[in-house]
Parts: sequence; C-alpha cells; structure tokens
Amino acid sequence: MGADLYFASTGGVRQFHDSYGNAMLWRFGLSWAEDVMPLLDENDRLSPENAKRLLEMLQKRRLLFWLNLLLFGVDDELRNKYADLQSFLNQAIELGEPIRASL
Repeated sequence: MGADLYFASTGGVRQFHDSYGNAMLWRFGLSWAEDVMPLLDENDRLSPENAKRLLEMLQKRRLLFWLNLLLFGVDDELRNKYADLQSFLNQAIELGEPIRASL
C-alpha cells in the first residue's frame, strides 16, 4: 500500500509510487495524507498549479530531506525516487495534465 500518482502522456500512462513503509515524503517533513490530500480536487486529482505547489513544498524542505538521508544512511533508492517525483511532476505541469492520486 502507498501513494500512487499517474497521468496520461503521449507515451502512455506515467506513474509514480511511494510506499508507506519506506515513504520518501516523510523525510521532507511532509505527509501524503496531511499535506498532499488537501491539494486534490473533488475527483482526487492534483491540478498542474497544485503540482507546482507540491514542487515548491519539496524545494523548501530539500535541506531537511538531505539531512534525514545523512542521519538514517544515504539511500540511493530514496534519492532516485525524489528525482523521479520531480521529473514526474514537471512533466505533468509541462503537459498541463492533472495528476490522478490514490492515497
């Protein structure tokens, strides 16, 4: 179980998954339920504007993320997952596509 985000792109469906067991988001001091869910519309979609807000939230807490990686051991999987999430959000924003969320 975890957070699943996806949107339609020219290459098919693009997806991002963050498991609750090894959640990357909490290392930013954020929560899918408390911080991301309020950004969703009534159809559980994250608009491109709110995807930008999420990127800004991550950017503001980037130092905390890196400190957490140092404290708990640098984790290449989490570092790569952060890069994947940034790429995922930026692509949806560029395409103007809302992101469907299952949290």
